Amino acid sequence: MDAYRRLVIQHYIAGAVTTGQKLRWVAPFSGRVTDAHANADTAPTGATLIVDVEVDGTTVFTTAASRPTIAVSTKAAVTGAVEAGKFDEGDVLSIDVDQIGSTVAGSDLTVTVTVVPE
Repeated sequence: MDAYRRLVIQHYIAGAVTTGQKLRWVAPFSGRVTDAHANADTAPTGATLIVDVEVDGTTVFTTAASRPTIAVSTKAAVTGAVEAGKFDEGDVLSIDVDQIGSTVAGSDLTVTVTVVPE
């Protein structure tokens, strides 16, 4: 695979979101995560909705504040820098939901992660 190809991993969670690991993907090639986005059809209230992307259990974001975060009463996530997104063939990438909102959980969540082969 050449460096110009991208693979988009997209996962949809129907209904009210709960915390925990939502998707595991075993990498069939070496590469890196370039970005991650999240959108909810129903906005969280009371607290933000926070998503994380991990490689073998370690976040790909430089700080917790860089994770895709859907602010209270909004539906689209703001995503920070991905600096630790490198993975090898056989590594497990996961999409985790760390926080869902406190009054009303966000619902009908779509998380999109882009990876590039290296």
